[in-house]
Amino acid sequence: MFVPDGQLVSSPIKVYVAPLNLDNANSPILRLVPLQHWNGGEITDVPKCELVLVAPNQIWTETIAGQPVQRQGTLLIFDARKSFSIQKFKSTSRATPILTWADPNAPKSEPKLVGEPIYLGNFWPAVVWTVVMILATLLFIRWMARKSKPSALYLVSGPDNYMSLWRTQLAAWTIAVGSMVFLFGIIQLRVPRIPDSLVALMGLSVATGGLSAVADRTKEQKSRQAAATPKPAAAPPAPSLAPAPAAKPELSHLISSYDPNTKTVVLSIPKAQMVFWTGIILILFVLKSWLNGELWEVPWAMVTLTGVSQAGYIADKAVETAKI
Repeated sequence: MFVPDGQLVSSPIKVYVAPLNLDNANSPILRLVPLQHWNGGEITDVPKCELVLVAPNQIWTETIAGQPVQRQGTLLIFDARKSFSIQKFKSTSRATPILTWADPNAPKSEPKLVGEPIYLGNFWPAVVWTVVMILATLLFIRWMARKSKPSALYLVSGPDNYMSLWRTQLAAWTIAVGSMVFLFGIIQLRVPRIPDSLVALMGLSVATGGLSAVADRTKEQKSRQAAATPKPAAAPPAPSLAPAPAAKPELSHLISSYDPNTKTVVLSIPKAQMVFWTGIILILFVLKSWLNGELWEVPWAMVTLTGVSQAGYIADKAVETAKI
């Protein structure tokens, strides 16, 4: 019997039995025995979970010793909301699943399977603990940042005090992924698997930051060279081509940039596109992870779209540098 760890009590509980093919005539019964009450004896006093579905001839994959193993048998779905309760302040509770069923060939016997102890999650208390922990961490970071700067927004700003898009994107992904990892971590009491596509998305942000820093450094060097080039005596002094520092970081900086030639702030469609895709994928990631009960594996097509968007952002920076 295989019962996935970290399932939510508020959602249907899935139980897999291999290689048996049970049906409704077998009247399968699931009991979730709290770990502190289980001594291997009689369990007739433990409430039964309500049977929702019996589906024989199913195929699924289990992970054993780090390797995927395909099995075939019966999928059972139970409703445990009335039979298993968790204290309101606890995010998870441990239980031993015990499955029994009727055998038509041996009416007097009652086959029994005892599974490995599992953790069952209590969703809303887990959400509350996650929000408290994330807010406490962010407030601590904000407190440390304000020791040096008047606002924590300087954490995601460049040397010119303009809010940096790639820094903001990296911070947003860090908060989103960290929140989901903590949420499922306290439900399952183990670190959830982080999908490769999610690692690739965060890697794209870091790579974009590196290329952006190179472009900014090149722009700064060109500005210094232009300022140091001697001009004819009759010619008026050339205006500085260095970007004007902003008074303070603002959200509008995420979709705009400073043009040193015209000395004006101009809107940037590549930046706006990058903000759009980042927001869409972040919202989808949080919602899908929330609904699935595990970290959502972002489709590689969306990773590619994000990469294209970030390539446009880098290209826009390269064009700005070439104008100097």
